[in-house]
Amino acid sequence: MPATPSNLPLAGTCTDVATRCSLYGFLRMDYPEWSGHLINLYWNVRNARFARQKRKAYRRVRVEKLRLVEAGIDPEKIRLISLVLCQPNNQKRWDRYFAYAATVDPQLAFDF
Repeated sequence: MPATPSNLPLAGTCTDVATRCSLYGFLRMDYPEWSGHLINLYWNVRNARFARQKRKAYRRVRVEKLRLVEAGIDPEKIRLISLVLCQPNNQKRWDRYFAYAATVDPQLAFDF
């Protein structure tokens, strides 16, 4: 029986994460391991109700990006993953990120 949202167990009890991720586009599991804090920050950007909240969220994103660059992460990868995080359902942005990751190092395209 194929998995549908109606016959899935409650959140937290489902052991088949891949099934849930394929059903709900916002639960993508293929982000790089170093981008966890950026994911949270861009969630705040996307869900800001007022302009001042959005500005504050973008300031925090800028600080996190600078921290990642200083930690040795490729700035172009940070830029591309930031574009993905702004619009996670935009497939062209995902394709651009994966194409760049594959040109830099073939292993990097599949390390997450």
